[in-house]
Amino acid sequence: MNYTSPTHYLFLLSFLLLSNALFGQFLSLKSKTSIAKVELLEGKEKGYFHHLDSTSIYLASSKAVLRQGNDLLQLPILSINKLQLKKKGATGRGALIGMVAGGLSGLVRGNGIGRKDDCTPIIKTILLGGFTIAFETTPSPCGPAERGKIGATGGVLIGAILGSIIGSTKRKFIIGGQKSKVREQEEKIKSYEY
Repeated sequence: MNYTSPTHYLFLLSFLLLSNALFGQFLSLKSKTSIAKVELLEGKEKGYFHHLDSTSIYLASSKAVLRQGNDLLQLPILSINKLQLKKKGATGRGALIGMVAGGLSGLVRGNGIGRKDDCTPIIKTILLGGFTIAFETTPSPCGPAERGKIGATGGVLIGAILGSIIGSTKRKFIIGGQKSKVREQEEKIKSYEY
């Protein structure tokens, strides 16, 4: 295996860049924090979503307040028009899952496309000013290993992009100041609780 090929360096560089970019996201994977943006009938509020009860939604202004559970901002359901929730770190998790899935599928596909007989030299001829010049080349990429690396590199990049797009989705709940709409969506909203 040739470890000095450009495809090997490209694969390694893409993996290092993506893993370094996502490292900060993975530091917050242990916590179950969700960011909440609340559109009230009059005004807006933003904070960390703590919990929902039968009458109100509770937000924390900081992570310390969220962990302690004291000094929570209470927003009555009757005053809420829309609630938007996003799990913190979901973008990083989505990118990681996309990187792994894309890299593995690209590796398998690249290995499947490559054949050992791909590396047979090809003789090419060029007619140049009445002279025929013949030279021998090897097709690039040649063999399953190199095509597998190229497939994995492309899969990692595409998988990370798609995974981060999918992971960064926000969930919107339209409440319109009605308790009945909260009851209909209560299970989904409670899945974002701290």
